[in-house]
Amino acid sequence: MKQNQISNFALVLVAILLLQMDYAKAALSMKQFEKTLQMFRNACLPKTGASVEAVDALKIGTFPDDDKPLKCYVLCVIDMTGVLSRKKEFIESKMETQARVILPPELQEFALNGWDSCRTVPKQYKDPCDRVYYTVKCTHGTNPSKFTFA
Repeated sequence: MKQNQISNFALVLVAILLLQMDYAKAALSMKQFEKTLQMFRNACLPKTGASVEAVDALKIGTFPDDDKPLKCYVLCVIDMTGVLSRKKEFIESKMETQARVILPPELQEFALNGWDSCRTVPKQYKDPCDRVYYTVKCTHGTNPSKFTFA
């Protein structure tokens, strides 16, 4: 019984420490973020069949309207960030939390401002790949020089 009480106390203590953690300090560095993007890319390219050339072109703002595998690639990457529901809809409450954890500090405000500017875009699309793709495209348009993608 005492061992169980000690274990419960330790769990509560860990939970309190995690709640006190400053998200800005939990953010990834740019180098860590780039490695994470590469991991997302390695997972999503084979899963979706998107071409490497089309994926690379996203970084310079090329968002073709007729490339379904590319659209689903974008969905796959964004889904890996943990901001989508099972129905592949954005979970607004997770957008800021995940931005503060996943993105380097120098990209956080861009991402959050982009989301604020583009939050109505998902409502215009029923298809999950389109919904996420056009939201990311809109975000790119808010500040192309800060935009990066896996």
